[in-house]
Amino acid sequence: MVATSENTSGRRYGGSSAEQRKQIRYEQLLTAAMECFGEQGLAGVGVRPVSAKAGIAPRYFRESFPDRDALLAALYDRAADQVLAAALEILDADGDPETRVRASLESVIHSLDQDPRLGPLLFGTTTEPVLRERREQMVLDYADAIAAGAASMFPDRIDARSYRTTAIILAGGYIELTTWWLADPSRVSRDELLDRAASIFFATTTAPMR
Repeated sequence: MVATSENTSGRRYGGSSAEQRKQIRYEQLLTAAMECFGEQGLAGVGVRPVSAKAGIAPRYFRESFPDRDALLAALYDRAADQVLAAALEILDADGDPETRVRASLESVIHSLDQDPRLGPLLFGTTTEPVLRERREQMVLDYADAIAAGAASMFPDRIDARSYRTTAIILAGGYIELTTWWLADPSRVSRDELLDRAASIFFATTTAPMR
């Protein structure tokens, strides 16, 4: 039998501290929230259904999230990170600009393909005020990364601060384009979508912008 001990992290059970168990419950609740969203949309993401799906008593929900809005914000941010992390890493890497930009754009679509729940969550939930705010922040974060990438690719003619407004247009436009395409991929081929999006980016980098 595993001994129970006391330390500064709190009482330990089976080798796990109170803080570790809290983190495990947090992850379980987020995973359950995504499952509930996939099954019933936002209507299914509530304290009781998520707690039940996670197999956690509802009283522990407040330990991780003060309310439903906090859960929705965390769920949205995790989905945004899942979609954009690889794309931004590619954009920030060394190599040919055309290859990097196209691969970065394609990475977004690939992530959405891998988990069909991500698109509806990220792009189809603006009826919830808290998610509208998170979407706006996602666009700004994406835009900042685009501006930094453009400045690193073309330091002689692009200044990240001056280019930021253009980057916001690009980030918002690509997100809207992706939303439109996901609704009906037969509208245009994947390659054409990526080619057009990449060409628009490079068109904005051809003239000095300081």
